Amino acid sequence: DRKKVAIGVHNADVISGPYKYIATPKDEHSFVPLEMDEEMTPDEILKNNAKGEKYAHLIDKFDKYPLIIDKDEQVLSMPPIINGELTKLKEDTTNIIVDVTGTDERAVEQSLNILCASFAEVGGKVKSMEVIYEDETIVCPDFTPKVRNVHVDLTNELIGGTELTAEDIKGLLEKARFDANIINDNELEVLIPPYRVDILHEVDIVENITIQYHINAVEAKLPDIVTVASEDNWFKGEKTIREVMVGLGFQEVMSLMLTSEESQYKKMNQEEIDHVQVSKPITISGTMIRTSLLNSLMEFLEDNKHEDLPQKIFEIGDVLYMDEKSANKTRQVKKLAGMICHSSANFTEIKSTVSSVLSNLGYSMEISDSTNASFIPGRVADVSGESKSGKITGFFGEIAPEVIRNFELEYPVIAFEIEFL
Repeated sequence: DRKKVAIGVHNADVISGPYKYIATPKDEHSFVPLEMDEEMTPDEILKNNAKGEKYAHLIDKFDKYPLIIDKDEQVLSMPPIINGELTKLKEDTTNIIVDVTGTDERAVEQSLNILCASFAEVGGKVKSMEVIYEDETIVCPDFTPKVRNVHVDLTNELIGGTELTAEDIKGLLEKARFDANIINDNELEVLIPPYRVDILHEVDIVENITIQYHINAVEAKLPDIVTVASEDNWFKGEKTIREVMVGLGFQEVMSLMLTSEESQYKKMNQEEIDHVQVSKPITISGTMIRTSLLNSLMEFLEDNKHEDLPQKIFEIGDVLYMDEKSANKTRQVKKLAGMICHSSANFTEIKSTVSSVLSNLGYSMEISDSTNASFIPGRVADVSGESKSGKITGFFGEIAPEVIRNFELEYPVIAFEIEFL
């Protein structure tokens, strides 16, 4: 919701370059916001404009606010909040300027490429611009294709039942709008269009080959193994857990298993333990597989701190530990985590919540002292218990103030995490 990428479209005929992306004091550079008729300062927009109030949480912690201005210092946009009325598009607008800003450079570039490719496809003429940084100058959009190789034997293996040649695959790729060059009988060089940001691996190319080959032409084969389907026992238990948590007033969150050491350990005030790392991460937020759910819940609260309190959220998900005794050196574990944020959240409330959860799930509850560094000393406890279906272990308490500040939250947070053994 504009946190990573924000897009603005402007009437190019009423402004002139060069354009500047600046940081301005809150009470300077007044301009007329989109769909308004009076000038407002950036600070007034955040406080008195509907769009400003909705997205204020993205920039209001800074001393200065971003603006895009032209050579005459006319304001095009206050990203990621609102455009100016000056550059509003009209029915007779034929020349436009697109601005894409954000906190993730890769996502910004990909968004711009997709937009420009879409405009070109419907007959628009796309022109590039130089973007001048302190240390480099780049040209946008950059339509240089990515290069990735695809192998004939892997393609036939993944599709199954085919004997495609390199020439066959080249033709299928061209149907899918990929340029391809044959390197040898088993390998092709594929040029990936810049708007195909979904192509991350060789198997993604094989998927496109399969689509062009026609999926219905692939011979269906029954597996050699005969099994009888039945509902997984954990899945049954998971449904019960959801019913219990929703009954206690919690809202479910579903986050990615990929996270970062910064979020998982440093922000949570935890010592880093052995964990599974991503060898070639695409983003800095996905460098490892999580070992806890709590940081994901803290990030959710950070993204939604502008919403009303109290906020009660939970997640049921997998984490991955390193385990030398396992065949693949890892151990996948199911966990349940819950988090509550409001002005009077305290240890008693989270203890009562954990007691209710375990009681409704049929587990006993034993409490002992804890030294978990994510929580306030003396206001955190370890918990264990067992039932007919197995054992649990975990912890609960009041999140430490430094952890709360690390996620830029302003109210007390209480949390628990339970591991099913």
